[in-house]
Amino acid sequence: MVQAGAGGTPGRRGLHERRGFRRLMRPRHSLGLAWPLVHPARCGHDRRVALPAGFVLVTEVFDPAASEAHFRGLLAEIDWEEQRFTIYGRTMPMPRLVAMYGPVGYRYSGIVHPPRRLAPRLEVIRRHVEAVTGRVFNSVLANLYRDGRDSVGWHRDSDYAHGGQPDVASVNFGATRRFELRDRAGARAAEDLASGSLLLITGDAVSGWWHRVPKTSRPVGPRVNLTFRHMVAGGR
Repeated sequence: MVQAGAGGTPGRRGLHERRGFRRLMRPRHSLGLAWPLVHPARCGHDRRVALPAGFVLVTEVFDPAASEAHFRGLLAEIDWEEQRFTIYGRTMPMPRLVAMYGPVGYRYSGIVHPPRRLAPRLEVIRRHVEAVTGRVFNSVLANLYRDGRDSVGWHRDSDYAHGGQPDVASVNFGATRRFELRDRAGARAAEDLASGSLLLITGDAVSGWWHRVPKTSRPVGPRVNLTFRHMVAGGR
């Protein structure tokens, strides 16, 4: 299913293990984009949600078998790191595990990720994401939410040089978690992002909307999120 916007951030180490599609080109006037999308008729559900302009959610970009294989592989193969970050002058443990891969590295909140070649599985996923979105990505920030106590607070993915390609593709494997949005005017939106889904954030929406994955008291298993970006060494 394709859903397009209509108007518009210590160590629990136990990790539990927790359709095919046809591509088409949607006309630019229908979504404000022209890129290959999953055909709605081939998806398992037809539930519509109100996402802001600049957000496009595509479910089942990876079928259940591929999603499970990538989820287990990412848990085992990624060099997951426990980090401490600084916010409002306070340094504290990051409530999730992270790993960064890409040619230019990444700095944020007192954390420094050096340049690092994408792991083989990340390359496979990246190529598929590029084929589906029609965008070019060369970097990925991986986040592992071990259970409902892990989270990320309000933030925007607009704090790096992108070389004119600001769009971000967020891919999810494992447990379903709530993704919340807000803008400067106080508008809000939310969606539960399931395993195998891809959320594309485009254009001004990248800098105009803050997003988070809040903690939850519900019993949930691990979730891996991959945020693909295009990053350059300097400039805009």
